[in-house]
Amino acid sequence: PVTILAGNKVEAADLVYAQNRPVCHIQQTVAQTGWTTSTFNAITFSATDILDPYEMHDPATNNTRVVIGTILGWWRVSGVFNPATNTANTMMRAAIAKNGTRLKSGFVGVSPASSGGIMGVATGTVYVEATVATDYIELQGYVTAASGTIGSGVSGDVACSISAEW
Repeated sequence: PVTILAGNKVEAADLVYAQNRPVCHIQQTVAQTGWTTSTFNAITFSATDILDPYEMHDPATNNTRVVIGTILGWWRVSGVFNPATNTANTMMRAAIAKNGTRLKSGFVGVSPASSGGIMGVATGTVYVEATVATDYIELQGYVTAASGTIGSGVSGDVACSISAEW
């Protein structure tokens, strides 16, 4: 049951979203390599989406983006960056960007030598407002390494992912 206080108005669209909550969760299936050390890169998500009922992500076109402007309002967003396996990795960062501009969301991970350069880094939960139909979010990864493969990694059940919930 839904309780509505006197004087409040409920729109039909609100009821549709309450029953079919807008959400998007995508995961990387093909690693990216060839990055420049100590540079943020947008993560590509080119395979079938895990959960995307409102088709906010297009795996073929602009495959780094989740278009949250599909439904205007506030979105709860988070992501995980998994770097490529590289024993030379010394620092990894993950960030959420809106329309290409990084938000204050990232965490930094320092890779101990015992990890073999493998350590995923999660963003914090960020609240992002979509105000126009073209607003989009991206997960960005960052790796500092003196040598070896620099980029994202996909291994077994470990991969980069981004989630957005309205």
